[in-house]
Amino acid sequence: FISQWIATMDFENSSQARSWLFDNGTLMQCRQKALTERPKGSSSLDRVRRFASGYHRRHADTAENFDPPHTNRQASLESLTAEEQEMLVRFHAKQITQLIGPTAVLNGLVRNSAILATAIMLFRRFYLSNSVLDCEPRRIAVAAAYLASKVEEQRVELSLLERATELIEHKLVASSLGKQESYHVTVKDIEAGERELMEGINYEMQCHHPYTAIRVLAKEMSHFLLEYEEERDDSDNIEASPRHVHDFDKAERQRNLFEGSIEVAQNALLFSDVPFLFSPGPIAFASVAIASRNGRKPSRNVDGHTSPLEPQVREFLRVRFPAEQEYDLRDFESQVGNIVAVTDDTRTVIDSNILMSCQSEEPEGCDDKTIQIFELRRLSCKVASLRLSRQAACSRRGRYQSPRKRKGNVEESLIVKDRVEIGKIPKVTPIRLY
Repeated sequence: FISQWIATMDFENSSQARSWLFDNGTLMQCRQKALTERPKGSSSLDRVRRFASGYHRRHADTAENFDPPHTNRQASLESLTAEEQEMLVRFHAKQITQLIGPTAVLNGLVRNSAILATAIMLFRRFYLSNSVLDCEPRRIAVAAAYLASKVEEQRVELSLLERATELIEHKLVASSLGKQESYHVTVKDIEAGERELMEGINYEMQCHHPYTAIRVLAKEMSHFLLEYEEERDDSDNIEASPRHVHDFDKAERQRNLFEGSIEVAQNALLFSDVPFLFSPGPIAFASVAIASRNGRKPSRNVDGHTSPLEPQVREFLRVRFPAEQEYDLRDFESQVGNIVAVTDDTRTVIDSNILMSCQSEEPEGCDDKTIQIFELRRLSCKVASLRLSRQAACSRRGRYQSPRKRKGNVEESLIVKDRVEIGKIPKVTPIRLY
């Protein structure tokens, strides 16, 4: 009941609840299947797959015994692992923040956090069924920004998105990683990417986010925490604590809690699997709980039970939902605790400003973010190499080429060996161009 109350309207009956919630096992299976199974279509749209939609509902029983494959060093060099693909996907998800949302590079693309969250969710859903080797993430990321603007009824112009990619490419011209992964995308490519994106998410574009619930919870919890501190000041008489609420601006404190909670939720969306594992209700409560800690470590032993929540937050939960049974409250706390644990362990994904700060070839004397740049750079080169190898193999089989291009290749690769008699088929010899 708590999750349903906190969740956005009609979430339980949405396509997100029906098709895009997983457990760790089915989520891992999807990512592994996206890499190991090759697409069979001949056109770019036919190659797009969408099996991740509803995958947990169909395969929840088999996921318990799923054992991820173990690859040796040679095999890891010749193929892409699920961890490597996810690292690249999260990198491109971070770049969407420059294309649309509150921090977009163009004023005409500035929108609220909800439209940015929708774009990121659509983009990440797509790569649960598809590989970055078959579908280039930069093009899909820009298409996700455009599709999200239509889903959230805040449509943007395609020409603006194209201009934004051009500006970003120019900004990152000195970065090898930027040139490989943040290149200019044309209007034609955005439109083609949008068609592929819709196919890859099974045309299920509705996204529920925790932002509305966060606004309500941040307001209620802010008032509760102020009263909680007043009671402690009066009862404990601790001089180090603020004596009274009038020392603080209540409106400013509430705003700070709300903004901090939004940032936590945004990081969870970008850098973790939380949106695929939990509904918006627990995510919203966890985000407010984390923001209310102000950087403090979570308490781990409360009344003999392990809890990631501060005592005052646990008390707020019981005051806000007094009719709930204790085991229901502890079950909800457990969900929130899992979200807190995942969120605390997430690594910060680099942005374009950090990309510009490191131009050397070796990460000597660099911090963790700079080392991550070199990891991404090596991964980008690996993906480019694997993509070229796959395209060469497909070309030898005559696949993945438009009829016009294939016809041109055939004409270039054939020569007449002998003069042909009338009425006979000419003998031809293929020239190997590879």
